[in-house]
Amino acid sequence: MEKRISFIKQLTDILVSQNSIDQKKAEDIKKALKDMENVPLEEYLLQNAFVTKSDLLKALSVYYKVPAFDVSGYLFEHELLREFPKDVLLRNRIIPIIIDQDILVVATPDPSDESLLVTIGRFVNNDVRFNVGISSDIKDAIEEFYDKSITTVDAQDPYFEYLERDDLRKKSLEEEEEKE
Repeated sequence: MEKRISFIKQLTDILVSQNSIDQKKAEDIKKALKDMENVPLEEYLLQNAFVTKSDLLKALSVYYKVPAFDVSGYLFEHELLREFPKDVLLRNRIIPIIIDQDILVVATPDPSDESLLVTIGRFVNNDVRFNVGISSDIKDAIEEFYDKSITTVDAQDPYFEYLERDDLRKKSLEEEEEKE
């Protein structure tokens, strides 16, 4: 609890120093979040439109002293994400971005979480460099990547069998027309 209060105070102070919010708004945010223990600060700020995502990422970058990374719309490397089970990425709110000169760059909402190095080390042998990202965006990116594509066809689907038979029928008709 003490860590959360300290985080809220420091991050709102950074947002004030960046002119993203004024001091009154910072105090209101601190008071409101005191009563909402389970609401993440980042989500609260974005959902209530107190700050832009860009301003929040800048503030998180200053707070954690690592680069910020907006995962929204980023095209992740398939082979890299496949190194990690979906549930591990979701549970730890981490997403691998790229391997740069044998260093794995990972986005996470909490780069100070030392247990992440152990978790990541179970799947890859690279050194790790953290970037900070928005938790909900990371979750959405993971789910989007691992969700079945709308264009993916399941070979066990009866409709697929129907399409296959229909294609064979059309091919057979075309071959018969060519013979005539």
